Amino acid sequence: MKRLIFTLFIISSTLLLSSCSIFCDFVVINNSNNFLDIQYERKSNELGKGLQYLYLDDLKKGKNEWKELPQDRFEFDQKNSTIKVRLAPNEVFRVEGMDVFYVNKQPDEHFGLKSLSLVGRSGSIKYEGNQVFENFKPEGWDWFTRNATIYTITYK
Repeated sequence: MKRLIFTLFIISSTLLLSSCSIFCDFVVINNSNNFLDIQYERKSNELGKGLQYLYLDDLKKGKNEWKELPQDRFEFDQKNSTIKVRLAPNEVFRVEGMDVFYVNKQPDEHFGLKSLSLVGRSGSIKYEGNQVFENFKPEGWDWFTRNATIYTITYK
């Protein structure tokens, strides 16, 4: 009987862990005192996980309650797969979500952005191709997945 219970426990644990996907977020942080214009091109012509933001203070406190970005703060060109966003000071915008399994194994195939540009009062930054993924800095740590929980690019 103990052997049966142990076997069922192992099987159910394996099924539970293998069926879960854990996502990490790739975000742009506007740590300036002015509005920031973000433009990025996706590999597909879909919005991904949607257009969501939160306040920098909430991110620092671990309150990741993402809000939908109002329609008057973004433009989506589905034909060219480009998105333009206006980010207020001290806001965080999620540009991509990715299964942690692919972050270290196959990021080129699974990362959804082709280019990313940031334009603000302090100047502009543009990343293309692999530069986009490579310039996000890992922050936070999940001991269960042994991976970062969020990747950031900060504009100051």
